[in-house]
Amino acid sequence: MKAGALILSTVLTAGVLVVGFFAPEAVTSVVDRRLETETAEFETDSIQVESMEEMSDVLQLAGQGYHSFELEYGVVRDRTEMEELEQKALESLADAGLVEIRSFSYHDEYPLIAISDSGGEDMSSFYEAYGLDEEDDAAAYYREWYGDVAQTPEQEYDTAKGSTAAILWNCLLSNARQDVLNLVIDDRSGKAVSFSWQKGMTEEEQSRRIERFDEEWMQLYQEGETFLWDMMQKAGSFCETYYELKLTETAFEQVIEDFSETRMIGRMYFEDSQGDRMTITIQTLMDGTWYCMNVAL
Repeated sequence: MKAGALILSTVLTAGVLVVGFFAPEAVTSVVDRRLETETAEFETDSIQVESMEEMSDVLQLAGQGYHSFELEYGVVRDRTEMEELEQKALESLADAGLVEIRSFSYHDEYPLIAISDSGGEDMSSFYEAYGLDEEDDAAAYYREWYGDVAQTPEQEYDTAKGSTAAILWNCLLSNARQDVLNLVIDDRSGKAVSFSWQKGMTEEEQSRRIERFDEEWMQLYQEGETFLWDMMQKAGSFCETYYELKLTETAFEQVIEDFSETRMIGRMYFEDSQGDRMTITIQTLMDGTWYCMNVAL
């Protein structure tokens, strides 16, 4: 375990970053966050992240949502390794037909302590452990760090360490075409546990895209349903090989209508090596310009 890591004082939103259609703005916001945020410093030897023997545990943590604290260093991996693992993950996803191979000129990789946001009693325990106001966690967190701090970061984490937790790397890649790939990679295994893909478009392509939603809604709906089923088939095969899971069922779950941002959601059901059942979701925009796998709904 590397010592001297810095935990940043910003709690990231639950789940991973889902990038919209304006990739340069997303990239700028990441850079601004890295420059503006303050840090709280302590030794990573004080952090005891429970080892997860099953890959399915980490997948469920990523897919069900989590609260996170940013780290300066990973426990097993470093940034140099992550660039290599990003490329391997990209190639594996491309081989499965889930993304297209692109040359990415921009990279941003940073590790997180991810603590399960499972809702109900578990979520209440998290708020209580961190001294947060469940009704206004953003304001409470600000007061926690900049007001009267009742506990040190070491004590806070020790209180909450019973939660399902892991070290994850959030990796953002983009290029001049405005293609954006967001990977979340498990620090221990080096495997990608979720991803989102945003297709870059010219202004003309974006205009034509909006026109289609005005003029060809039903055709887009049918194309979107076909696209989702195709993605689930590819993702199911990918998960069986990459994570060594057994696919048992796929289901078209729901449509969340929002004009050009209308999402279609499907679920894939698997069994892990212990025979335990788990779920991985696929979300897509109807026209396939954005989609993601195992990102919290």
